[in-house]
Amino acid sequence: CDAPTIVMDRIMQVSVIDEQILRRLHVDTRCVCPNAPELERNQDVELADGLYRDLWGIEWIKPPDSHYYDLHKPPLGGEITISDIMLHPWPEPYDPGYTRGLREQVARMRAETDCALVLNLSLWPLQCSQNVRGYIEWYMDLVTAPRIMQCMVDCITESMLGPIESITDAVGDLVDVIAVSDDIGNQDKLCMSPTTYRKIFKPSHARLTQAIKSRSTAPLMWHTCGSVIDILDDLIEIGVDSLNPVQTTAKNMDPDQLKRRYGDRLSFWGAIDTMHVLNHGTPEDVRLEVERKIM
Repeated sequence: CDAPTIVMDRIMQVSVIDEQILRRLHVDTRCVCPNAPELERNQDVELADGLYRDLWGIEWIKPPDSHYYDLHKPPLGGEITISDIMLHPWPEPYDPGYTRGLREQVARMRAETDCALVLNLSLWPLQCSQNVRGYIEWYMDLVTAPRIMQCMVDCITESMLGPIESITDAVGDLVDVIAVSDDIGNQDKLCMSPTTYRKIFKPSHARLTQAIKSRSTAPLMWHTCGSVIDILDDLIEIGVDSLNPVQTTAKNMDPDQLKRRYGDRLSFWGAIDTMHVLNHGTPEDVRLEVERKIM
């Protein structure tokens, strides 16, 4: 494919997959991404030495030997107060750039393809708070400063609520699936206790998913890696219809058990071994893995 590369996620260096490749691989979904923000406050700021600062105030750097960007400087690291959080320049939530021309664009996609249209929305208060605060302080705050953490999550939620509402209002009736992402699991357990998740992050997740579900009847797919068996009932309760990628190598994430226990309430998008088969296996290994999961 000789089409130019279009990066849609600078941090992870995720690129838009060209239509030629999608057709060659018989991919039956098409990604719908909101447009870029327009307001100056919401723009990336290029810094020296390969650094840039995003709309959350987070500084990122791409090491010479890496394909991806690493967290360089969290804007609310170190000792902070509630006032520091409240005075932080959070993104402007109602940036008109996100939806300008979006409905017309999606309507054209709807008319030109019979593939399922998957709308990707930014819903990641957990991961965003990790990057805004810094990972060491974030883990310490969960135990020693829950008010600090709660205030930060509330501010992030407010900033994410505006785009979610305006984008879903604009095209929620035109898409087939709405995809969101917030990684909650490690390889062997959650990244916090289930009790802490339910106290601090579940209310935020519920508020954001409700904003989506009240504006669209499209099924809601949630991406989280790791072992999340301990909160699958919670995700179902807040309106999640499908789980992705179903990391089968994580603890207690056996797909047969998941299907038996949750199959009447939750669909599973993926369940392919992404640690061994998909990235290290032969084409035949991948083919057999897919056939086993379909069966």
